[in-house]
Amino acid sequence: MNENAPVIVEELVAFMEEQCSRYYAAFQGLSQAAKLHFESRLWQVQRSTNAKRLDLADESIEACKAQINPLLAGQHNANQTWEAIKQLAKQRAAGVPQPIHESFLLSVEQALYPTVSPKTNSHEKHGPPYKMSTELVHLQGKFPFQELCTAIINTAGFTLPHQDLLKNVDLLRLNLEKVVAQGKVQVTLFPELFYRNQHAYLVGIIKQGSKETPLTIAFINTEQGIKADAVFFTEAAMIRIFEFTRSYFLVSTQNPEGLIAFLLRVMPHKRAEQLILNLGYKEWGKLLVRYNFNKHLQNSGQKLAHAPGIRGMVMLVFTLPDYPMVFKIIKNDIPPPKTANRKQVIEKYYLVAHHDRVGRMADAQLFSHWAFPVNAFDPTLLADLLTLGKPYVTVNEHEVVFTQLFTERKMTPLNIFLDNATEQEAHKLVIDYGNAIKEMAMSNIFPGDLLLKNFGVTPDLRVVFYDYDEVALLTECNFKRMPQPRYEEELWDDETWMVVRENDVFPEEFEKFMLPAGPYRQLFREHHGDIFDIHFWNKWKAFYQNNGFIDLQPY
Repeated sequence: MNENAPVIVEELVAFMEEQCSRYYAAFQGLSQAAKLHFESRLWQVQRSTNAKRLDLADESIEACKAQINPLLAGQHNANQTWEAIKQLAKQRAAGVPQPIHESFLLSVEQALYPTVSPKTNSHEKHGPPYKMSTELVHLQGKFPFQELCTAIINTAGFTLPHQDLLKNVDLLRLNLEKVVAQGKVQVTLFPELFYRNQHAYLVGIIKQGSKETPLTIAFINTEQGIKADAVFFTEAAMIRIFEFTRSYFLVSTQNPEGLIAFLLRVMPHKRAEQLILNLGYKEWGKLLVRYNFNKHLQNSGQKLAHAPGIRGMVMLVFTLPDYPMVFKIIKNDIPPPKTANRKQVIEKYYLVAHHDRVGRMADAQLFSHWAFPVNAFDPTLLADLLTLGKPYVTVNEHEVVFTQLFTERKMTPLNIFLDNATEQEAHKLVIDYGNAIKEMAMSNIFPGDLLLKNFGVTPDLRVVFYDYDEVALLTECNFKRMPQPRYEEELWDDETWMVVRENDVFPEEFEKFMLPAGPYRQLFREHHGDIFDIHFWNKWKAFYQNNGFIDLQPY
């Protein structure tokens, strides 16, 4: 390093720490504001706050990049200077939890050196087990649980009156008596609520003897006051609330690792990185996604290969057969009739990430520069990647390097599942296929490409959409009836007699390609025939043009 390097190191470390602290303080502030928004019934603000929080880390990381790059450019040994910056920065995590601080520094390094894979081995200590949160509230009580249930409801700490406090307590008490025996019980609660849209959730664990039972209470804020809307006592119900197909939670905590430890105790079958992402810690969650997969890949005897299903025109999708995740890259040459380019496809995924996903759209994470061992690939996949992925996929003697790479939860494509489904499963899924389309429409989303292959099936037989290159807001679409030719000769005219603009959509045409003719199509029409009519789509379009708001519950 030159003689000015120590000054530059100190200056840049101070700037990075300021940006990291600013990001975390803003993240905390938006999370804490969720309570005010809930109690003030500011639903649009609550939703926009959730979306805004997703961009905070990127904004601070870009600020670091803009500040650091010019100063490093003037150094004779910029790499050595950067290493000195990193070492000093690691020692200065004041006020920011270690995993968030470390993932922020690695993200800055990735922004500065996009061709260098982040060193994730040091992150192993930030994976489970975490130390349990010290923020927890501990209660105990005995049958008939009236006093205990009152204390549980009051732990939520609302400043508003309840619509009917006794009714809320009785809802909890009557359901609690169905799942625990008479006698003493202990209850551990996380005192801060988990906010999403118009709902707030109180989460805890009930312990009786050696048995532990999850507890979740869903609250809503009605014009008449706070109401306990539902109570749940199973991990399955908890996982549906924290599902990968729903928007992230706003929750206030001074100890993110401790909160994750508590949630893993409530939901032991949920992956830590999924919970971290559920709470909006994007950089930390993505780092753990990358680390956990790389670690699994080292011990897997299987090869990365094309994901099952019909090959897409826009995305190439591959997976490791024994891992619950798929990888997606945008092809470098997207053929007609597709019209999107790479920038537009990324914008579509950004739209979905910032939108309310209502339990019907899979979470996708975009990674920059992820390197895999070249011997981890099936030869057919590797050949296709190099043909279809350049210049965003490169290969050297040891590694295949992806400049841009999406990850999503692995699901069975709906068309494949139906081919092997029982009659009962097929009946359920065909109906839920329509439910998924309708619920997306109810959230102001038009999926675009409604083919079966673009929908997946979760283990609990729920249909989820996962292909976003043609997604659009309903308010941007023009839903029309198919025009009729004025006379027969127009059908044979070489000149186009029907003008179709970019955002024109003709719902009556959907029936021809969504399902093959036969019992599935008939079943779909019986339950969801209105999807083929412009009135259904225009009704929800008008709803959002008039600033409508709807919150589709996960229960």
